[in-house]
Amino acid sequence: MTYKKREKGVKERIYEALIRLISEGKKPYEQITVQDIVDEAGVCRNSFYRNFKTKSDIFMERFMEISKYTGVLMQGYEGDFAKRIFRSYFEAAKEHREFLLAFYKAVPNMYFDTFTGVIKASNINGREDPSPEDYYKYSCRAWISVGILTEWMQKGCQTPVDDMIKWFEKWSVGLMKK
Repeated sequence: MTYKKREKGVKERIYEALIRLISEGKKPYEQITVQDIVDEAGVCRNSFYRNFKTKSDIFMERFMEISKYTGVLMQGYEGDFAKRIFRSYFEAAKEHREFLLAFYKAVPNMYFDTFTGVIKASNINGREDPSPEDYYKYSCRAWISVGILTEWMQKGCQTPVDDMIKWFEKWSVGLMKK
């Protein structure tokens, strides 16, 4: 018997299966089982467990891949740190909108905690023990950024990225100062 190589890898198929299950809305995330995911993905349970321990690991791993991609994007942009990071987050969010909205819909607390944690870490990066004032400033930037990005994605990313960056800078003038 010859086997036909599948176009997508197991992980990609699992990511997409979970997104479809959440998007269809037939079951809330809490009721979606690993068996539901593997059936939708067309893979066996062993394939799932070779790649993930739990279904929430799917979100975490994919989110961290997107976060790394954001860093790569940022290196290719010009301008100050704030503009480069905003642009990279908006562009990555636009490209991975379906996944990020499924993550948000499924487990909003984990979505916000993970997303704000990554943004806070990027603000704190290289700074040893930020003062309490700076820590809360970075936290506020992170929450505002995630809130605006999420709202923008829910609205279909219709507003151009350049406008979002311009408006975000205007809205957060006090928070942008280092």
